Amino acid sequence: IYHLAVWAAGGSVVGTSALFTPYEMEKQFLDSECTVVMTSECLLEKVIAAAKNCPKVETIICARSSSNPLPDGVIDFNEATSHAPLEQLEKVSIDDPCIIFYSSGTTNEPKGTVISHLALNSLVQMMPSHWESEILPCLDIENIDWSKEHQILTLPFYHILGFGILNWFFTSGSPILVMEKFNPVVYLTAIQKYKPRMLVVVPPILVFLAKHPIVGQFDLSSVELVVCGSAPAGKDISEEFVARFPNVKFLCQGSRFLCLQIDNHQATV
Repeated sequence: IYHLAVWAAGGSVVGTSALFTPYEMEKQFLDSECTVVMTSECLLEKVIAAAKNCPKVETIICARSSSNPLPDGVIDFNEATSHAPLEQLEKVSIDDPCIIFYSSGTTNEPKGTVISHLALNSLVQMMPSHWESEILPCLDIENIDWSKEHQILTLPFYHILGFGILNWFFTSGSPILVMEKFNPVVYLTAIQKYKPRMLVVVPPILVFLAKHPIVGQFDLSSVELVVCGSAPAGKDISEEFVARFPNVKFLCQGSRFLCLQIDNHQATV
């Protein structure tokens, strides 16, 4: 709701990790020169501490989880959404920034990567197009109805992979289950209940699925395709995964379509 509203008002969105310290948040607020911060009540104390030294931050909006009074100057999300909608969308150029994601900072200070409306729109259009023209035919799936394909999202939305997939499924109309955080039992229960045919994971989740004994207690037979991104997954863990899940026809890594193809239960790199 928030990121779509910001775009409708002509602004751009900055993704911030809930695990950040107030200092890390402050650095990002200052660098991006953000004016509004949207947060949940459990993170409000950190956000207020970070915003104290950020003169550009004018407004803090909080999604409530209790009836406790909010600090002065903090706006209740319900109040923010009670106003009349915009009569018309702000005019923006396709080259205007729509999101800013920050690098991890492994080699130096995290750097903001500015992504335009054109770039994100291209991503959101290319992903389903590639799936429907290249990947789904390999699964013998034709004329897919995305509105009937449940999606379980575990990846953080302050990262381009998670955010791009979120917007893809928004526009495709797929039912989306968003996990607050990765919980093994909740995750496996959701797969068993909603029976997704595709999972998008990162290497630690792939390792969990390949190795953890609790996985065997759940029915994951609906899954036919697993896409692993954000970081490389090694050959050994990939082969261990496909050996454990004969129902998975393809394990893909990132933008490289075919990592392992399973043919008569034989994995080929």
